[in-house]
Amino acid sequence: MNRGYLYLAITILIFGPFEVISKFVYGIDAIQLNFLRFLIGGLALLPFAVIEIRKRKRKIKIGDLAHLIALSVLYIPVSMVFLQVAIQNTSASLSTFVFSANPIFIAVFAAWILHERPNAFIVSAIALEVVGLLFIATPFNERFDFYFFHLCLAAIVFAFYNVLMRKATSRLGNLVAFTLVVIFGTTALGLFLLAAGIPWFQGVSMSNALPLLYLGVFGSGIAFVCYYKGMELTSTNVGSIVFFLKPILGTVYAVIILNEGLSPGFIIGALLILAGSTLMIYGKERHRPAVPM
Repeated sequence: MNRGYLYLAITILIFGPFEVISKFVYGIDAIQLNFLRFLIGGLALLPFAVIEIRKRKRKIKIGDLAHLIALSVLYIPVSMVFLQVAIQNTSASLSTFVFSANPIFIAVFAAWILHERPNAFIVSAIALEVVGLLFIATPFNERFDFYFFHLCLAAIVFAFYNVLMRKATSRLGNLVAFTLVVIFGTTALGLFLLAAGIPWFQGVSMSNALPLLYLGVFGSGIAFVCYYKGMELTSTNVGSIVFFLKPILGTVYAVIILNEGLSPGFIIGALLILAGSTLMIYGKERHRPAVPM
């Protein structure tokens, strides 16, 4: 059996309950929580990145660092902060499904910036997922959740970051590039907290230490090591299945552990997003150039 599938299975199991576990980190501001989880996650990632640099003999240039610093600001202080604010203030099921629709925006940015021409399957997938988001959001209903906008903004900025990140990952590898982004982004967010007069460790206690460590060590560290290793041993397209299964598992946890209810509109929207994700994966597989024999 290809060990890559085992790594991806571990990734899904770690990522699945992420939003639910975030709900148990009481007494810590969303921005501060984002800083702490990536501070811990960066420390967890660092040894693996150092091993990768030595193994692959990667040479990191000044231009690479400047590029990654800019991307790190997009990822941690912007995208992940908006996501964490939404997770703390809305349902875990809404958070996981809306953010999981980020491939819509990745496809759009890839077409615009990288001139990747989407095929009919990818275009159809985008349409399905957009309709699914509308069903989940119910924008013309009095029950509309304002934090839906936070989740969409988090997904859009993440998609923009993801497309711009491809240059760095092609040179340095996924794990090394991502670890540097985490280190730079966490540093930027830490400086912001100091400027805003928010202590880094305020509110951390024995009651929230375990879920915080899970979000940091596993959710922001080990999960990414397994994810990138799994992709390396399989393929990027197989790896994308992680983000297909994550919202399903996350919603199951939200219903069982948090007792969240799912409206008919949410269920229809979620099914449309999953259908779109399936079509997106298939479309990307069809879009790949044939490997010469």
